[in-house]
Amino acid sequence: KKPLNAYMEFVQRRRPMLTIKYPDTKGTEIFRILGEEWRGMPAREKKEYVDREKANRLRYERERRQYEAMLAEHPEERPTSPKQPKRERKRRASGYNLFIQESWKDAKKE
Repeated sequence: KKPLNAYMEFVQRRRPMLTIKYPDTKGTEIFRILGEEWRGMPAREKKEYVDREKANRLRYERERRQYEAMLAEHPEERPTSPKQPKRERKRRASGYNLFIQESWKDAKKE
């Protein structure tokens, strides 16, 4: 996963405190309060979150390079997505659909 930005680091730490302080408040209102707090916060207080973001970003880049190097050495270990089985029709074709299918075949022949 990609690292969180500084604001999301702040939200992750501060949100539980606000939900305890305002238990009956909707989530949208909590995020509005968090946004106001973040905008009003001086740069020296934001520095903690910005530093954490930079450290996480460097760690993420380092781990990504290691992972890509491992895949280059062992391509058979590359993860693949599972094949999705073909889905069957959920319901029978209607009379209109059957008519269109037949007339389409006739139109293609011409």
